[in-house]
Amino acid sequence: MNRIGLKSLARAYGDTLNNVFAHIHLYQEARWREILKTAGFETTRCEPIALRDTSWAFDLMLYPSLLGYLVKKLTGRWVVSPALRPLSADFSRGLINAIGRWVPDTDGAAEYMFICRKSAETT
Repeated sequence: MNRIGLKSLARAYGDTLNNVFAHIHLYQEARWREILKTAGFETTRCEPIALRDTSWAFDLMLYPSLLGYLVKKLTGRWVVSPALRPLSADFSRGLINAIGRWVPDTDGAAEYMFICRKSAETT
């Protein structure tokens, strides 16, 4: 949304997701390294655990999930017709995979796992 000039809408969308998932800090790898170093940690390893296309797919799947949540509230069941679920799951998976191929290829990840140890400077 930012790229096409919808900055206010992008901010509102991001703020909503951050509130729903109780996100506190969303930084890139370099910023996390700085924060950890300042806190007295030495990063021994940093592994990407979710790539950007995975993150985009997750965001896109929130919309059908919202529909499922509304169905649950109205009917008391997550799935009204379990026999039809495989059909919708395959369709959704195919759609998300197709959209995921449009995501720009970048070196950055959407989520990281840091393995750290107490810095020798602080011991």
